Amino acid sequence: MSKEIPTIQAVDSSCAAELLTLRAKLYEDELIVAGADPQTARQHVEPWRREETLQGFTQTLEEWNEDPDHLLRTIECEGRLAGYFHGEIRPSSVIEGEEKYVGAIQLAPEVRRRGIGRRLMQEFEAFAPHPDDEQCPITLEVLAGNTDAIAFYMALGFRRTVHIATNVPHLRAFEMRKEVVAKEA
Repeated sequence: MSKEIPTIQAVDSSCAAELLTLRAKLYEDELIVAGADPQTARQHVEPWRREETLQGFTQTLEEWNEDPDHLLRTIECEGRLAGYFHGEIRPSSVIEGEEKYVGAIQLAPEVRRRGIGRRLMQEFEAFAPHPDDEQCPITLEVLAGNTDAIAFYMALGFRRTVHIATNVPHLRAFEMRKEVVAKEA
């Protein structure tokens, strides 16, 4: 484990290629941890390695950076990318109103268990570009076989709500949800 303290910063689309490569590697590893065989995991992330995927990803990062309803962060350690976070405010599929949705939280093994994930989730919980966003519930999806991630989210106050299918054969996922209580002034 690195002695350097990882830093959390806003995403700059100039790092899109490095970020997409890291995301593909971390997601492939996550699929294997959750029970996918290595060949299936590799095939699932292979499209992420195509040039047109990089162009689209770069454009998406630029759009999200301009949209106040998106929160993007990278994690750097020892001069290289070591993680990524994306969250957004979106219409809820379950309740009337909006929810905060964690689209991705991916950390390289060398920066895990150092409080980075907790700090990212706390920042997202406080993220409120509009006055009513403070009280939005937070939702995310996690692969059912990723027991470390499930334990992490449960320790933060999330609960499993429903099973959901994935586009990876033989893998299931959970939606997890955390109700956010408004802070008293």
